[in-house]
Amino acid sequence: MSRRRTAGVLAVVLGLSGLAGCSSAAPDGAPSPAATASATPNAGAIAALARLDSWFDRAGTANTSLSTVLTSRPANPLISMMQLSGPTDVLTGATQLQGGRQQSSGANTEVDAVSADGEFYSTVPPRQGATGQSAGTPPSWTRTALTTVQGTDSVHSIWWLALHHLDKVHLDGPSTVGKNPATEYTGTVDLSTVPGIPASVLQEPFFKETGSTELSVDLYTDMDTGALVQLTYRMGLKVSIDAVPTTKSLSGFQVDLSDFGAPTALPTPVVVPAEKYIVSDGNDDLCLLLFF
Repeated sequence: MSRRRTAGVLAVVLGLSGLAGCSSAAPDGAPSPAATASATPNAGAIAALARLDSWFDRAGTANTSLSTVLTSRPANPLISMMQLSGPTDVLTGATQLQGGRQQSSGANTEVDAVSADGEFYSTVPPRQGATGQSAGTPPSWTRTALTTVQGTDSVHSIWWLALHHLDKVHLDGPSTVGKNPATEYTGTVDLSTVPGIPASVLQEPFFKETGSTELSVDLYTDMDTGALVQLTYRMGLKVSIDAVPTTKSLSGFQVDLSDFGAPTALPTPVVVPAEKYIVSDGNDDLCLLLFF
């Protein structure tokens, strides 16, 4: 366990112990049952954070799911939802994702994304086979440097830094990952307080439209072994084609990392598009969500 995380866990334990010392006593001088219960740290939550630390030490390839939703202001908002999945090398950022974009208007397009050698590429709709484009026409791609989402003086993304800053989670209850029973623990990290996350990144339109700098983090552990089986971080609106914009939030995203032990194989090397298919304009929101 890292020194930072150890200090955080000790603070939780000591803080809870302090609550016990300050709690009101029953008439016979014994602490009340409620105070005794609140003074007991959740061992599973502490173990889940330790599992997260351990995963950072041996991070490799994981299956990744990126989901985003973007709305326009009421009335009659246009909703655009995108979901992609595939393997990612979380140490280098190399990835190969496939999925699609769905709009509340009924328009659907396929989307591909790949990342290698510090560059992230995603297809520009319409892709081959889409209306008005011949099936044999290669897609156009945008290109974004991974440095766009890197922390200050770091080779990792802001999400790596944010999750290292997670020092407390609470038990959320039983859940499932795939078809397997799991236990879910939830915590939050305010990105604006994390050292190394540039303020300029949080000023990107996509983040500003989420209406918050608070990142919600879910840790899922195997109900039998306690092993970390899924890591989720999300912000803003719930990702759904039925998402309803608010005065505060117009967008949202969710990223899931799972199958740490046996992910889908990542091609070596990841094949990137030829230079002639790269276009200068495009949207780099997907790159902003990549964990590495």
